[in-house]
Amino acid sequence: MKQHLIFVPLIMALAFSPSGCAKKPLVPETVQPTVSSETAPSEQPAMSEQVVQEPTAASKPSAMKTIYFTFDSSSLSDEARQVLAQNAQWIKANPSAQVTLEGHTDERGSDTYNLALGERRATAAQQYLIALGVPADQLQTLSYGEEKPAATGENEAAWSQNRRVEFK
Repeated sequence: MKQHLIFVPLIMALAFSPSGCAKKPLVPETVQPTVSSETAPSEQPAMSEQVVQEPTAASKPSAMKTIYFTFDSSSLSDEARQVLAQNAQWIKANPSAQVTLEGHTDERGSDTYNLALGERRATAAQQYLIALGVPADQLQTLSYGEEKPAATGENEAAWSQNRRVEFK
């Protein structure tokens, strides 16, 4: 796991260079990404993972929602932007909180490609939060690629739950 994280910058350089890996055929972008307004209990970060001075109703981990993406995309949907706006309010209300944006993918694609895609997803969310006024020093990104699926199965129902950015 840590070996993968060390190579993320190298992987990103290779993925975006002209001689990098070729993309797999894309599913048309006409499919809208789904965004959950509720985070499943298994996706909620533990309270010990939050760095908050005084717990308040607004600082509950359930205040941070997961965003979802379409296949092979790091573009933010309107629904994802709405969720990010809510997450931004929580982060700004908790200035001592350090938030990690964890990018995930489904199992399709190579390990290298999926790590790069997970990083692009986390970075897209991070850039949008910064544009909303969240201090950059409160945010960091991390890509797990396909390593930590939220759902198992080889079907669209499972894959759609794995294409996400979680907030820890």
